Amino acid sequence: MTSSPLDKLEQWVSYMLMRIAPVWYASQIISTQKLPESPTINPLTSHAEHWFDLEQGLKYASETLYQGPAEWHLLAKDISKLALHKPLNRKMSLLRLTGALELPEKYKSYTTLREATLADDELIEYESSSEFEAAGAAIPPQMPLVYREWDGRVQAQTLAADSPILSLLRYAAIHKRDISLSADVLVETIKPEPLERIRAKYWWFLLHKDSATILTQLFHQCGFHATHTGALPDRPQHAFFFTHKRNKRINRLILTLMTQHKSTQLTEFGRYLSTHKHGFRNQ
Repeated sequence: MTSSPLDKLEQWVSYMLMRIAPVWYASQIISTQKLPESPTINPLTSHAEHWFDLEQGLKYASETLYQGPAEWHLLAKDISKLALHKPLNRKMSLLRLTGALELPEKYKSYTTLREATLADDELIEYESSSEFEAAGAAIPPQMPLVYREWDGRVQAQTLAADSPILSLLRYAAIHKRDISLSADVLVETIKPEPLERIRAKYWWFLLHKDSATILTQLFHQCGFHATHTGALPDRPQHAFFFTHKRNKRINRLILTLMTQHKSTQLTEFGRYLSTHKHGFRNQ
């Protein structure tokens, strides 16, 4: 389709503004651009299969950045160093258990295991606290658990319908009791040193993949460097967006972006990882 003279004039004016006043032009676009809202990336559900796999997301981001221009390779290197696993043998509170990768089908629609067990009247009903404590003591030691310091969730591998853990959880919820389980805990944490380096040099946002594409294209058109990962693994509507922080003109654009759009449209992910830490302790 042939462009009209008016269309050509508008394109020429836009091109000149991008060259003469790139910050002003980009700020106007950012202020008026409607960005799609992002679905919750890490839904609270007893079915841990639907939780965000942070390590997988970081690995994908690092690999994607390594495949791009060399200016992003140091960022890729630091992202690849963020995730850290610490195996521990510790006592864990029964009530800290948040979800499991494998659950009875009827449990998967509940937000928490507590809600799910309270709704399950087929579980064993302990008649006394001594029965409850004896059942807890009979749980085999070294129960494998994952503790995610960045969101505070505790994940079991499998909780079958006949698992005594579920009956114990129901009793504990009804009678406001708790017991400690001997567990092999794999603590998922974030190393602070590479995160501090990233936050000092780069803006890092989690947002809708379409927003990431729009912003990257706009920055490039205005002569600013930015990149994005494309859709994250198992999260087809989410992407990471990166740009440089040690640039006053870019910082003005980012300020506009953050003040003109809601937190449901973008999250400063580096800051999120820095401030959302639930340090492990004997539960």
